[in-house]
Amino acid sequence: MRSCNLETATYHLKHFMQQFERNIAGTHWKKKHVQFISFAEFGEKNCYTYHFHILIHTKKYDITALQTALNKTCDDLSLDRSICYLEDIYHYGSDYYGVIYYCLKSINPFSKKDWRARIQPSNLLFDVNWGEYNTVA
Repeated sequence: MRSCNLETATYHLKHFMQQFERNIAGTHWKKKHVQFISFAEFGEKNCYTYHFHILIHTKKYDITALQTALNKTCDDLSLDRSICYLEDIYHYGSDYYGVIYYCLKSINPFSKKDWRARIQPSNLLFDVNWGEYNTVA
């Protein structure tokens, strides 16, 4: 689902994450929205394309439930499960700053157009109000 065009990549992200939310929360997923922030990275894999690093914030679902939903999403969309790597950064002495750096490494903070276009919070992607949810970060 990689694309050389950021708009197309964002469309794919939205489609993928909608299916993920259906798999984790059910058909009325917007009422049980799982918050996330995605960061688009323009990286080389066969050609230069965009892919996303996604930080998911939820207390309701554990890592096993999230992995199961990701696997089902990949299966539903006929994607290789290896495209998704999931890690719990709240436990096991994770390096928070390393994760943040990894997510932001290709975003140019001096270009307002660059970082505003490449950072997609789920409330904007799905037009939902984070204030309605109990899982605010």
